[in-house]
Amino acid sequence: MATTYDTIVSDVGAYWSMVSTDVPIIITTILSLIKQAAFDQSSQSKSLIDSIVSISTQYDALSVSLVVCIAFIYYSFTWSIIGNNCSKVDQIWSITPVVFAWLFYLLDGTNNVRVFTIAVLVTLWGSRLTFNFWRRGGYGNLLHHEEDYRWPILRQQINNPVLFYIFNLTFIASYQNLLLWFICLPIYVVSKQSQRSLTSGDVLVSVLFIVLLIFETLSDQQQWNFQNFKYSFSAEQRAKHANKDVRDGFLTKGLFTYTRHPNYFCEQSIWVAVYLFSVTSSDGQWLNWSVLGVVQLIALFAGSM
Repeated sequence: MATTYDTIVSDVGAYWSMVSTDVPIIITTILSLIKQAAFDQSSQSKSLIDSIVSISTQYDALSVSLVVCIAFIYYSFTWSIIGNNCSKVDQIWSITPVVFAWLFYLLDGTNNVRVFTIAVLVTLWGSRLTFNFWRRGGYGNLLHHEEDYRWPILRQQINNPVLFYIFNLTFIASYQNLLLWFICLPIYVVSKQSQRSLTSGDVLVSVLFIVLLIFETLSDQQQWNFQNFKYSFSAEQRAKHANKDVRDGFLTKGLFTYTRHPNYFCEQSIWVAVYLFSVTSSDGQWLNWSVLGVVQLIALFAGSM
């Protein structure tokens, strides 16, 4: 165990040294390219997108993905202020992991079947979650949309615009986006392993991922049906309804018979499955540094329930 711990610490230190050097250079270069494209109309250089892609291929995928994460943080914080709504991260929660997964695949450049498989699975996860968030009215338009009920409560409790901006920047916009980046890091680990073709372990983990996705879909659908049924009655009618679940306001049938939050259980387990891809190859280790992401995700869910 001590050896495993030392290896994790060593890996984290090495990767931190790399990204802390590369990321400022990448950001500075991209900002310079954007400035040139915006103000130097006479420039005949390559298009901005082509230039950014060219820069990205010159650096390790971990550094490039962190720059993309920082861009998501900037977007989330800026638009939360403009729209006075801190749920911008919620809107991209199902999108950013898909971006990271395909980024790791494309920057790998070796037609890595294992990374491609994970990217496809994460895309299925993201598509389902995006649809579920959309039908709940979570997207609205650019400025006006549903906001997580916790943030207005915290605004009132903090009762200080400056302190809430700090909380918004550090936790809502930054930490949550970084968490989405962290839970995708096992895909990066897979891209660095010598094994390129699928292993029997990969197949088993893929099946596990799909089963969890099916159960998550079923639990969200059961919750959707129940909430629509519950709110088809007035508050007075709900209080006197023959169905105990309607009276109490909580679903206890179907998958919800076994756990209060079957969708949350499946969501966390799906990202445990993503981590398992990093240990199924011949050169994989049961415990590696990318486990930090899923550990943080589980801790966040535990703290919010």
